[in-house]
Amino acid sequence: MKNLKSIWLPFIALFALWSCNPTGEGDDSNNNPPPDLGASSSSIGGPPIVDPVDTNGGDTPEPIDTNTTAPETPTGSSSSAVFIPGERSSSAGGSGTDTTVTPGVPGENQLVYAINSGGAKVSSGEITYQEDRFADGGTPHEVTKTISGTTNQQLFRTERYGDFSYSVPVTNGTYSVTLHFAELYQSAASARSFDVSVQGKSLFKNMDLFAEVGAATAHSVSMENIQVSDGKLNITLKSNKDNATICGFEIWSSTGGKFVEPPPPPPPEPGTATDEDTGLDCVVGKPSGSNGGSSTVLPDPFTFWDGTTVKTKEDWRCRRRELVTEVENRILGPKAPPPESVTGTISNTSYTVNVSNKGQSISFNGKISLPRSGSAPYPAIIMIGGGGMFNSLNSDVLESEGVATIDYNNNDIKPETAGNYSNGKYYTVNPDFKNKTSALVAWAWGISRIIDMIEKNPTVIDPTKIGVTGCSRLGKAAFVAGAFDERIALSIPVEPGTGGPAPLRALLSLDTAGQSVSSANGEASWFASVSGSYNANSAAADMDAVAMMYAPRGLLLMDNPHIGHLSYKANYLGMASAEKVYNAMGKKDAIWYLGNSGNGNHCSVRAEYGTALKNMIQKHFKGKAVTTGGMDKHTNHGNINVDSWTKGWNVGTIQ
Repeated sequence: MKNLKSIWLPFIALFALWSCNPTGEGDDSNNNPPPDLGASSSSIGGPPIVDPVDTNGGDTPEPIDTNTTAPETPTGSSSSAVFIPGERSSSAGGSGTDTTVTPGVPGENQLVYAINSGGAKVSSGEITYQEDRFADGGTPHEVTKTISGTTNQQLFRTERYGDFSYSVPVTNGTYSVTLHFAELYQSAASARSFDVSVQGKSLFKNMDLFAEVGAATAHSVSMENIQVSDGKLNITLKSNKDNATICGFEIWSSTGGKFVEPPPPPPPEPGTATDEDTGLDCVVGKPSGSNGGSSTVLPDPFTFWDGTTVKTKEDWRCRRRELVTEVENRILGPKAPPPESVTGTISNTSYTVNVSNKGQSISFNGKISLPRSGSAPYPAIIMIGGGGMFNSLNSDVLESEGVATIDYNNNDIKPETAGNYSNGKYYTVNPDFKNKTSALVAWAWGISRIIDMIEKNPTVIDPTKIGVTGCSRLGKAAFVAGAFDERIALSIPVEPGTGGPAPLRALLSLDTAGQSVSSANGEASWFASVSGSYNANSAAADMDAVAMMYAPRGLLLMDNPHIGHLSYKANYLGMASAEKVYNAMGKKDAIWYLGNSGNGNHCSVRAEYGTALKNMIQKHFKGKAVTTGGMDKHTNHGNINVDSWTKGWNVGTIQ
């Protein structure tokens, strides 16, 4: 990179003459105006810091050094005035004055950290703006309109708005900042007004972006000589009218200041309960046998492995953990615990999740669709696989009930290729789980990370009102995901086939038309490799136990009684056996099997299932007292003797 300091020498003399004007904003003694800052960029008390915005429509700025050394000339201007704020007001009004000073030759500013407010990680030239983090308050938002005065559309199309602040961890020292703004909503002057301060010092007051630069136009403001003595650089935005807003910012230092990555919160220690799995603190041993099960009888869920009886909901919390452990060990493989760090962003149209664990990082994203009715934060259903053929829910019901949808690309987390137990993002950050975890559990882990992100950004989606759905292989995924995360209020698996609640032992006798485990393992890695040696005479749990793991949360299974390969008879058995646990809790209305449809098309939207879907949404998302629950089967199911499959169970009341 050429020596830019030499370029500045002629300007020093010009500034020396210009500085004789004490006001700094009027004409000088020769009636020449001071250097123009450009219509959409100002430098308030700041050095000529990198500004990716070509504010004056001029040539593209000289690329900055690959080591993120800031160029020493401002972008978009041949020269620039440097202002130190007294208390700077926007051009729309407010009190305050600007005092100009003659700049010396600026130092080599090094980029410390940059953030894309309201959005995901994005690069512009040599500057990488990290995903939105370190914010307290505010709401992320994104638009698709074209932003004038910049080539970095991605940065200026996202914002965080409201009353909020940023607290970025840095070493103690001296810093400069450049803040980026755009009016993404208002279409007239005087509709928005807000203040910004940095480290407690006013950067400007009463900013009206439309009056300053117009709608959808990039605007950047800089400030220097920011002193940090407590390890945090704080930026505060306060609304005066409508909402304060910011698109992003950069932090720079010419004195060696550094960003300090905060230590991740410690992962849950073994034996520590989480909202994802409240039974992690339970002491779980190993079953001594099949717990009453055989090739024609399902293991007893009401009896602990030590022979004691489940009597209370506190008992069930730990009995559930026994079921989780046995299902993992015998069929599905273990689910990795919550990672060291989950961050991300969410807007009205999209989300991004970033995960760091074991020294590795992954990211994934998807689409958000909000309903026309209701208000934020919305209840939402995670659509595994996104929309399309595997979305079998009645869209009119979701719309009328004000339910948002969240698309989830499950194969982005782990490909389902048969025999693949080591490739995919899941294994990148969970290397200890290679050759252990199935696709269904890896996909469930990814959904849990979406919920982690929503819990940290709860303004768009209500994290306490999350559902999950999918059809066919993605119906299996929905069934397992909801069972393995107790934060999911309602699961709606559709036509899951083998991999739903269908007991594997029932596929050998009751439902021989259903897909066998060996066939499923030859098609995909839905089950863990250990499932190939599943033995009904020794296993103390089966896939019906996965349905029991929901109790007392909502479980609505929509089945197809016209395709034998979908194991609909065995799925009915699994749901009916799980209903006994729900009934013992007094929650029989929270589990519902829908299998009485005349429509045999695979993954079809069934109008006759619409009322059940509406009622379950109203019950589990809105707390309404509506009629739900039941085991509705078709004549194709034939006679399924549930009592015979559950004989010997120590059924009682769980209080």
